[in-house]
This record gives sequence, structure tokens and C-alpha cells, in this order.
Amino acid sequence: MYMSLFRKSNIAAIMIVFTLLGMSLSAMPISKESTELENIETRFSSHTNISIEGYQEDSIYSYSTLSSGGYTQCIITEDNRVACWGNNDQGKRGLGGGIGNASITPPGKAGPWLVGNLSLGMVEVSAGGWSTCSLKETGQIWCWGGGASGQLGSGTDVCQDQGSGGISCADATNYPPVEVSLPMGKTAVSLSDANQGHFCAILNTGEGLCWGWNNHGELGDGTVCIGGNYFSDANNPSPAGCNSQNGRYTPVIVDDSNFPTNSSFISISTGLYHTCGIIDNNDLYCWGYNDQGQLGIGTTEQTNYPIPQLVDSNVIGVSTGNNHACALYESQTIKCWGANSEGQLGTGNMFYQNTPTAINLSSNIPLISIESAYNANCAISEDFIPICWGANQFGQIGNYDENDIRQENPLPFWPSNPEFSNHTSIAISINGDMTCQIMGQSADNSTHNHRDLYCHGQSYRGQMGDGNWNNSFSDFNTNFVNLSTDNIGPLTYQGAGAIHISERDIDSDSIIGILDNFPNGCPDGSYDPNYNGSCIYADAGHYSTNLLYHSQVSCDNGTYQPNSGQSSCIESSPGSFATGIGAISQQSCPSGTYQPYSLQVSCIDVLPGYESNLDSTAQMMCDEGYHQPNAGVENCIAASPGYYVPNMGAIIQRACSAGTYQPNYGALSCFNADMGYFVVNNNSASQEACNPGTYQPDTGQTSCIDADPGNFVTDYYSTIQIACNLGTYHNIIGSSEESDCQSSDPGHYVDSMGASSQIACSPGSYNQNTGSTTSDDCTLADIGHIVENAGSSQQTPCDLGYYQPFTGQLFCLESSSGSYVPDIGAYSTEDCSPGNYQPETGQSECIDADPGHYVAQLRGSSQTPCAIGSYQSETGATNCVYSDVGYHVPVEGQSMQTICPAGQYQPQTASSECLMTNPGAYSEPGSTSPSPCLEGSYQAESGQSGCVLADPGHFSEGISSTIQVACEEGTYQSLSGQGSCKSADRGYYVDTTAATEQIPCLPGTYQPLMSSNVCITASEDYFVASSGMASQTKCPSGQSQPSIGQTECIINPEESNSMMLIAASVGSIILIGLGILMRPGSKPKARKGAKRVRKKKE
Repeated sequence: MYMSLFRKSNIAAIMIVFTLLGMSLSAMPISKESTELENIETRFSSHTNISIEGYQEDSIYSYSTLSSGGYTQCIITEDNRVACWGNNDQGKRGLGGGIGNASITPPGKAGPWLVGNLSLGMVEVSAGGWSTCSLKETGQIWCWGGGASGQLGSGTDVCQDQGSGGISCADATNYPPVEVSLPMGKTAVSLSDANQGHFCAILNTGEGLCWGWNNHGELGDGTVCIGGNYFSDANNPSPAGCNSQNGRYTPVIVDDSNFPTNSSFISISTGLYHTCGIIDNNDLYCWGYNDQGQLGIGTTEQTNYPIPQLVDSNVIGVSTGNNHACALYESQTIKCWGANSEGQLGTGNMFYQNTPTAINLSSNIPLISIESAYNANCAISEDFIPICWGANQFGQIGNYDENDIRQENPLPFWPSNPEFSNHTSIAISINGDMTCQIMGQSADNSTHNHRDLYCHGQSYRGQMGDGNWNNSFSDFNTNFVNLSTDNIGPLTYQGAGAIHISERDIDSDSIIGILDNFPNGCPDGSYDPNYNGSCIYADAGHYSTNLLYHSQVSCDNGTYQPNSGQSSCIESSPGSFATGIGAISQQSCPSGTYQPYSLQVSCIDVLPGYESNLDSTAQMMCDEGYHQPNAGVENCIAASPGYYVPNMGAIIQRACSAGTYQPNYGALSCFNADMGYFVVNNNSASQEACNPGTYQPDTGQTSCIDADPGNFVTDYYSTIQIACNLGTYHNIIGSSEESDCQSSDPGHYVDSMGASSQIACSPGSYNQNTGSTTSDDCTLADIGHIVENAGSSQQTPCDLGYYQPFTGQLFCLESSSGSYVPDIGAYSTEDCSPGNYQPETGQSECIDADPGHYVAQLRGSSQTPCAIGSYQSETGATNCVYSDVGYHVPVEGQSMQTICPAGQYQPQTASSECLMTNPGAYSEPGSTSPSPCLEGSYQAESGQSGCVLADPGHFSEGISSTIQVACEEGTYQSLSGQGSCKSADRGYYVDTTAATEQIPCLPGTYQPLMSSNVCITASEDYFVASSGMASQTKCPSGQSQPSIGQTECIINPEESNSMMLIAASVGSIILIGLGILMRPGSKPKARKGAKRVRKKKE
């Protein structure tokens, strides 16, 4: 927009761009109807009543009546209208012509012209880039002109969605004044001077309120509008409330989360994309865009800060330009920060600063206001000298130098016209290329006329106020703007004209509001008599208010004030009066007088028959019981004892009649004689008491009554006779002693007052006490007890074996079989527990079950014998025990189990008999299973306790054998208890069964095989010389043996006989020896030539 509008090398180009932009925006048509506003009378006074003229822009302590914005100037006239001149871009001058039909340079309207359709009563004006707003004295804000970015703040978005093709803002220009949508129930007290596209105001609640541009968070509500695009369908603004140009058309409250609690704004100033504000503790905060350090928070990040950030303290004024800001401090010095391309920071150089930096101006020049806009600033000193710095390409801040279009150091404003080289200014307003000043034309700056507004700088588009549309961008000039009625359009205007001069010193104490600790005057109850800002308390007897400023007022007649520092006097209250001016107290009405009204100077005498009330605020008739025959007397007289006054306002007292009395003063009636008393005479002041033994239950009686029989009266002045208490009785008439009443005997009671006899307790109940008062004292026999007779004093417990579960009974119950009662006084039976039983009734104990028996259930009346296969050795058993394995119980009712004998066994429990072992098995006593006969043994019979070993010559093969087996021929067994027989060895034989040994083959025989039952005879030409041989031997060479079964061979005949004889002899000897060795018993006889074969045994 205008961020670099006045750089040296780009003036011409920027002028063309700006012109085209204005033309394009002004061409958008609008169709909204105009609204006629009512005229409201102004509250401004004339210049002559002003103490210190001028204002600090954007402050709540003064109104800005001059505003410059975008080739346009606007003022508040003396009759509180808004008049503008210059550029009418988007209709921001409010010249009418219909929505969307704004003319930038309307013919004949270059000079000052009233804003149409805007009422009187305007107190502040703010001209922005394309729209203008004005604050009304009643707290409403009205805006007109362009509103595409929400600058009108009406709560309605004037850019409408056109469907395909984007957003149309054709109806967003040349709006007539519309009321800004303020929060419900709130009004505005200050309107900020706009820079470009957003506005802010301060509400009567102290809150900040902003609307318009928000693409950098410059509205300060914590949001940034993004996504707006009015050129295409891509428009998607957010958050809610933002429009297609990233603005807000409904004003939002500035976020105060960074402020101290209960803070209020006292000033808000709007820049291009940033905003600054001061709160009531004089802390300065800024928010929005910070790309050039314009927030003053120590950084130059291109970051949006949508929530106010603390900048500095002790600040009383603030102003913002495009990308910089300046602050006026309590020390009346100025610091600036932000962009410095045009020297707008006033530091004597062009360095950017991101924190407040003092301008290059002597601190001996105290300053009272600061104004900034675009890239320039002007301050006003206490001597009303304007001092300016920054952009100066058109000489708009004075001291024009064609070779230097910027001014880096603050200098007094020296206009090019020498006539005004030493002028003073009370207020000044800046836009991008010119300044306008409200000039001070006399030494005290108090005399002005219609030419007191002086403008200096570029004269483009009629902004000079001389009525000319100068279309040359480079021309500049000076002009005193004629603000007379005749020079302000339209022709129908007949108002006061001129510019309204604001007041810097609201309370006229010679201290401007922004420097005043009490800018709105002294607090109520104090005043400033010296006009120097020092408040003192109003004296006692006086008062002062904030509106009185400099004086106190004496309390008038009828009022007073005992304290100093008060804002009002106190009206004398009813019952009091105050005389004289400046009274410090009120006086109470004297005795006998009264005053019903406040604000009085005297009191009134009371009338006869009356007296004043306690606070003397009224006269009152004498109360009942009092009288007063005289007038003007302080108090009424109380009636004397024996007398009474029944009515109010009585002037006499009346005597009590006979039968009544009155012992007191001030009675309104007489008393009847009390109960228990009597009165005989008239006018009596007392009554007489009844004697003991008599009583009187009624009032107003003359005698007493004797006590009835069964009652007694022990005291004087008794009102009743006293009946014998409950639990006592007597039959004496006229008793005067309580001791005549006798207590009821034990077993009896008396349940009524004055009884003449006692009552016996009924059977089933008893009473141990004397003096019982109710049948409830007759106690029902407890459970487990009985009472058989009436009048009993005690109960009887049930005997052993008996019980009673209910109270109040006459007899006990017998315990049933299966139960018992072990104690006297029992209220229940006890069941025989399992293991016990009781077959009889009325018993005190149960019987344990005998051994061999059991009782399994509660309340058993008999015992049960253990079944066969079970037993019980204990008494009192609840069950029987099954016989173990290896045992049995053959009959019922047994106390022990029987072990299975040898030869029997039992593998199961609960058995009534044992099992016999089978042949081939045996068992020992208590066996749970039969044991098989092992290999080598056998058992041919059942029920045996052991097995038989197999005999020698026999065997028993495997287990569970029932017989032994004889060894077959060819086998033998020499041992007993064997599981098999042995085979006969080679060279041996067994020729019988059940053999216990094997037999060796005799000489001449042999056996090569095992398990043989015979031997083989030696073959011819063979011999077997020894017994037990497994083979035969062939005859050696030269010998032979023609016979079989021979033990030797024969020498052939051709051999010598001697050799044969020797051989024969040796052979015989050998055979004989072997026979002796191999055969037990007698030697067998060998027969020559015969077989030597042993016969089988028979």
C-alpha cells in the first residue's frame, strides 16, 4: 500500500500505482439505503472556556477534532458536525451518490463539505485509507466509505459470495454512515486516528475494541485472518468472522491476558499492520506485524503477534506510523522504534531500532503531545512549538530542502512562508505527504477564527482545502483553510463552522490530562484551590465534588458535615435540626419537642396528651396505661397501683373494680385474682393466697376449695390439687401431705393418678419393685422362665430338660427326643449333635453312640450299628470306618476290623469277608492280594500260606505253578526248588526220569551229544579206554579190534607176542583204573568180547 510511498527514486511510479488503485476501488457499485440520523445537541463549550487547548491523539483525556488520512482531511466543527475535504476515494468523505458510486474527485466539492446523513453531536473523527469514522458524544461510532476489509465494523460483510468466479466487493464502497456494532450494553469513549485499513476504540468499560484489517493480528484479539481470496473460488477465510480480504467486519475485544488484572486502556493508536495501546498503569503494549521491529519488543522477526506484548512503562501518549511507532513518556520525552528509512525515528541516523530509542532532542524541551503517520512525526512542546522529523519530500514537516527529502533530526516546524515562521500550534495531524495544524494565534492560544487551520505540503487531490482539485502529484503548497459557514458545503449548511478546539486540561487545574494524576479533577471530597493539580480535602461543614474542581461549598441550612474530605453534606435527620451555614453537626430536638422531617432548622412542641418518641421524630399519644393532662410535657404519667388506663391518649386513670387488683404502675387494665388466690376488696393492689390443703383453679375468686380424697395440696396459693403420683394410692379425703400416698407393693402397680387401690400383675408377668406406675412395669416372664400366679414378684426358671421360648408364659415345655436342655432357665432346646442321641423326652443331656455304632445327623433319637464291612472303635462317632484292604468285618455293629488270615486276602475296603488264594499262589495275614509261587516252587492247593519247593529230579517252571515236573530222560536236577532240569553232558547219559544225577558212559562206550539217555558202543577197530568219553578212538597202526565196545585194540599177529602182552596188560590196567574212578559202588565185571552197556534202572 503506502509502506514505501515516498522513497526518493520511486515518487512518480508510486503516484501512478496509487492513482490506479484508488480509481479501481472507487468503481465498485453499492446499493445499501442511507439512514437519516437524528440531530443531538452538542455538549462542547466555546473556545473562551478552554484552559489548555489541543489534544493528544488517541487518548481518552481529549478528543481528536482533526484527522488526516490518504489525501483527505476531516474536522469536527464548532457545532459538532463532521466536515472533510480532498480525496473521496471509496466515498470516505461521505458525499453521497449511492453505494458503489463514489467519485474520487467529485466536481465542485474539493473544499470542506459536511458528511451527509450524519447527525450532530460528533466529538471525534478518524480518517483512514478508504473509510472514515466518527465518535458521537453518546458513545456510538459511525463509519462510512469503503468496507471491503470490514472497516465499517457494522457486523455485516459487504463483500458477497458470487459463487463460481470469486467474491464481489462491488457493494463495498461509498457506504453512507452506518453504526458500528459495539458489544451489547457498552459505549465508546475514545476513537483512534486510523492509519490505513483498521480502526480501534476504547469502551466505557476500559476494553479495547478493533475492526477492519487483521491479516497480521493487528486487531489484537489473538487471531490472524488467513485464507481470504476475493479473486477466486479458493476463498476460505478463517477463523470465523474473517472475510475474503482477511478482515473482520464485526469488532472484537482486544485480548487482555497479558495485562495486570482489571486494567483499562487510556490510549490506542493504529499503524499500517500494527497497533499500540497504553493501559491505566501507563504500561505500553503493541501487537500485530513485527517485520521491521515496529512492535518495540526487541526483535525484528517477520512474525505476527496477535496478542498485546509489553513494550515499556511510564508512557502517557503513543502514535503509530506505517512501520514505526513513537511514545511520549511521563518525563515529557519521546522514544521511537521500528523502520527508519525516512529518518522517522528522529535519532539523527537511519538505523532501524527494535526497542524504544530516544529521539535526538534536548530533554530540556518538555513535550506535551506526539502525532505519527506514514513515515513522519510531529510533537508539540509545552510552548506549543511544533517539532517534526521523518519524510519531507513535499516540505510537509517544514524546513523543506529539495536536496534532502527526509529529516533525521527533530526540528521546529519552519514553514516556507516567512509570515508564519514563528507560529505556535495547539494540535497537528499528519498523513503521508502533508500536515495540518490548529494554530495558536495569540499568546495564550485562546483566540481563534475560521482561518486557524493551516495545512502544508502536497496539494494533490484537493487536500490543501483551498477548493482546487490539483491533479499534479508533485505540487506542494500552504493554505489557511477557510472554515467559515459560507465556505463549508453544502449551501444549505448554516451552522457554526470552524474547527472545534479540544481541551487538554479537563479539570482546569493547569495540568494537561495525560500528565495529571487526576485528569478528571480531584476525587469527590477534595478540590484544587490553587489550580496546580494538588488536591486538598474539603473542610468539615463543607463539601466538594469532582465537578467542582477548584472550590468547596458550605453546608446549607438544615444540613451539616462533621468530617472533612466529603462530597456532600448530610441532611439533618428527623428528630434533629441544623442551623446556620457550614454546620459541622446537627442538634437533637429538646425534650417535649419533635421533628418528623429532615433538612429542618427547628423542632415542634408536642401537643397536650402526647409525648415525643425516643428519637424525637414524632409526637405520640400516651400509651395505654399512661395519661397526661397537660400539653408540652416531656413524658406521659404512668397509672398508679390499683388503677389502670385502658386507652391511648387518656388524661385520667381508672380505679380497679372489686375482685381485681393491680400492683404496678402504668397498667392498662386490672388483673383478675390469679388461680390459687382470691381478692375481697375493691381498689386492691394485691391478692391473697389459698392455704395448704386448699386450692383455686379459677381466677377472680373469693374463696378456695378443699383437696379431694386421693389428692393432696401442700403449698399456699395452689391452683390445683395434686393427685397421688402414678405408682401410689390412698383413700384419704382432704389430705395435705404427699406422704399419705402409699407406694404399690411388689407384684402390683398403680397406673393412674389419684388411685385408691393397686392392681395385681397378671399371671405370666411379675414385678419386683414397689411404686410401679404402669402395667408395663409388670415384666413378662423372660424366655426360659414362667410365672404361674397373679401378683408375683419374681419369675421361675425352667428346670433341666425343660424350656420356654416365649415370654409371659405359665408353664415350661418338655424337650423332645433327639434334643436336650442342659441348663435351668433355658429358652430353647439343644439338638443332639451328630455322634450323640437321646431316645427320651425331658432330658438334660445326650448319649454318646456306642463303639460299633454311630449317629450321623443332628437331633438323633437312636444310634445305628455299623454295617458289615465297617466298624467304629470310638464312642460318639458320627460315622463308621470302612475296613481296610487286607481286613474284613463280617457282622454289623463291630468295634474293630478283622485281619485276613494267611492263605486269604482282600484288595478292597469295606469288605465283609476275605478271599481264598488259588492253587499256585499263597498269602500272608493281612494281604491285599495273593502272592504267586515263584519259579522253582509250586502249590497244588488253595488257601495256603506258602509254596512247596520242587524236589531234586524235578522242577517248577515260571510263576504260579500248581505242580512240580519230573526231569525227563537225558536230563537231571540234583537240587530242590529249581525252575528247570540240567541236560546230561557229552560223555554222559540219564536213562530214567526224575534223575537227580547224570551217569558217565562206561569204557568201551561214548556219547558225543548232550541230553542223551544211552551211550554208544565203540565200533570195530575202535576203542574207548575210559568212562565219560564223548568220542571213540581208532586203533593205532599195527593193532585192530574186531569186536565192538572194546576198551582197547589187539596187536596184530605178525607183531611180537611180547608187545601184545605188554599192550594187553597196560590196556587192562588202564580200563580197570578208569572203571574204578568213573563208577561208584561195586566194580562192573567185564566180559571179554561183550558190550559193556549198563542197564536202565527199574
